Amino acid sequence: MKLCNNFACTLFMGCPLLLSLLNIASFYVRKNTVHYDDSPRRSSMYESDGGLIECTISGETELVTIPEFYKNKKCWHRFKDTVTFFHAGKGGGGTVHIALNKNRIGVRMNHPYPKENSVEDLQNGPATTLIINVRDPVDRFVSAFRWRSIVLCKPDDERQAVKKGSAQKPHEKCKKTHPKEEQMLRETYRSDPSVLAEALCEDSPLREDAIRHYSTILHSMPLSEWLEFLVEPEMIDSTSDEGIENFIALPLEKQGDGGEALFEQHIQMLMLHLLATRYTQDKASAAHQTANDIIMQKHQNQRGTSENGAKWKHSSVAFHNA
Repeated sequence: MKLCNNFACTLFMGCPLLLSLLNIASFYVRKNTVHYDDSPRRSSMYESDGGLIECTISGETELVTIPEFYKNKKCWHRFKDTVTFFHAGKGGGGTVHIALNKNRIGVRMNHPYPKENSVEDLQNGPATTLIINVRDPVDRFVSAFRWRSIVLCKPDDERQAVKKGSAQKPHEKCKKTHPKEEQMLRETYRSDPSVLAEALCEDSPLREDAIRHYSTILHSMPLSEWLEFLVEPEMIDSTSDEGIENFIALPLEKQGDGGEALFEQHIQMLMLHLLATRYTQDKASAAHQTANDIIMQKHQNQRGTSENGAKWKHSSVAFHNA
């Protein structure tokens, strides 16, 4: 992609904020720093009374062992009152969402935009922890452009036109609800993110229209808007002592030098951290390990056919823009 020098900063309106987020897994907001324990271990507390954890179903709470907790599909680690997840589009948030659900960790989800009541709860309580996924801004821009070009129905589209479900089966279905966005991507920018990128440059005569067009692409909201209440002075001043204490950023990173998937490591550490805020470290480690054992077993069973195996991949992986 040919980019003007100011492209990323102009497009995402807040380079210092972005750069501060890309290389960290967590950082201090006002009161507490989040520290991960990155060495999850199997606990010896499965059978002891001290290994019991709470399972609440329909308002009734009982103490169960960790294996019993995961055998009952209605048992969840519920953090929705205190933990909010801002799922910024095309930055790995779907993978985070799936992992949390598989591990029965319930948080308040915000996607594709931050919800006003969630922001208010982060400012004044009871929400005290915010999680957000972050990604290189140019990669995210390209991914959002290409994904919408793929998933939206074209005039001659032979796929089934639907309102919902196209993201899960884009080869079979297309989204019919945004014809103007699809026309803009296809006709104005020739289905090429580079054309839009060049139009966004400061010296481009098309810049004003390009900025307006870019803002209409779903999943394109910049981090500075997602986190407006943390960067705008007036909104910062209106945040009370009962509000946000911890801010956790999950950077979508590529594989490390040893071939390990760094993003997956961040997600695993996040889940272990959340469990450790509620239980002892031993209980958190045991719960985390038990959930992983169950997930891996289910994963192996699901891979019996290529069709089932494909369900374990994010829908956009096949298009190399996850």
